[in-house]
Amino acid sequence: MNIADHAQLAELAERVGLAGGRVRDFLTSDEGSAEVRAQLAAARREGVTTVPRFVFDDGREIVGITSTEALGDALRQVGAQPVGEAARSRAAERTSEATAGE
Repeated sequence: MNIADHAQLAELAERVGLAGGRVRDFLTSDEGSAEVRAQLAAARREGVTTVPRFVFDDGREIVGITSTEALGDALRQVGAQPVGEAARSRAAERTSEATAGE
């Protein structure tokens, strides 16, 4: 699958129940560009330079490609911990920054 091929993406979208014509129109338009630019700017402000990047509530990060086992271990550890107030506050701050540019 070539994810840069609009025809393939539209076909895949149709397979999962989306309107292929709407997907084709979206892919050839500037719709969503402002939102993407705002998210990229917010990521840069947070120091994101590599994807994927996983930031966990306890401050640990996994940057770049990692093994499935390592990612699974980290997710299990995080899933076993309650979400703290600091994490909720950071998530709200990120959302606010990302939408500030709209």
